[in-house]
Amino acid sequence: MSSPLLQSTANKAIFPDGLKTSGQHNPIYSQLTPPSQFPKEISGPTVWQAEDYRDHPERWTHAFSKDEIAELGGAADEYIKSGKPLTAMAKVGNSTFELPVLVGFG
Repeated sequence: MSSPLLQSTANKAIFPDGLKTSGQHNPIYSQLTPPSQFPKEISGPTVWQAEDYRDHPERWTHAFSKDEIAELGGAADEYIKSGKPLTAMAKVGNSTFELPVLVGFG
C-alpha cells in the first residue's frame, strides 16, 4: 500500500494561466544522460570545497534584518491580497512583488 502523500496531486488552481513546470512535461529522452556517463569528478573555478565554508557561514548565509523581514512579509501580504496567480510573480522590474530594500541583495 503506498503513502497517501505519493498519491496526491498538486492543486492546479494555483496555475490558472496554464503555465506548466518542467515536471509536467514529458521528458526529452534524446537529451537525457545515463548516470554511467556522469563525470567522476567535477572541477573548475566554480567548484567549492566544504572546508572553504565550514568555518565561514557568512560566505553562504544571510541573517535578515528586521526591516528585510518586514519587507518580505509586507510584499507577500500584498501579493496574496492582489489575487494574482503564483506564476505571475516575476523577478526585478515587475511590480508584482516589490522589494525596494532587498532589490540589490544577492
